[in-house]
Amino acid sequence: MPHAVSRSRCHADSSGLCVLDSVLWILCSVLSLLGSVIPMHDLIGTWRLIDWTVTMRNGRVTHPFGGKARGLITYTDEGRMVATLMKTDRESMGTRTFNEATALDRASAAAGYLSYAGTYEIIGDEVHHHVEVSLFPDWVGGTQVRHIEWNHNADGTTDLVLSDLGVGSERPTVMRLRWHRVTEERT
Repeated sequence: MPHAVSRSRCHADSSGLCVLDSVLWILCSVLSLLGSVIPMHDLIGTWRLIDWTVTMRNGRVTHPFGGKARGLITYTDEGRMVATLMKTDRESMGTRTFNEATALDRASAAAGYLSYAGTYEIIGDEVHHHVEVSLFPDWVGGTQVRHIEWNHNADGTTDLVLSDLGVGSERPTVMRLRWHRVTEERT
């Protein structure tokens, strides 16, 4: 709150409150809400995926990769990030290297996998992932914006919830990924 405003410089309203003080109080309150920034250090670390849902406009909820997803997301204090998600029941290709597999096997493996990396910045209650490399080439050079929420658990740990609030242009959906910090994993 800014230092007090002298009553001699403002006009009192009928309730005796200084109008200028009231305006300043409201302005400071609004600015503090607009300027509420999530400290970068709250995100730093590695997080394990615990839930991934997509909610359609009609309210139907789906689970990508048939609900069999596993993933990690890491944020560094240097402003770098990497996210990787995979379907846990992908078929083994039976080869030593990815290139030795058939084109169909490679396509199948890629269809159950998503990964991208780059830099990030926090703007208000969003994290902006500036994509440098990605399995999906259309994301390279772009920005993936995620809304940040925190879910406080009964055991004292906190989960990170990242949401994309408008996936798809033809049928708006909400994608929600819930992550648990690996250093706080329950045994």
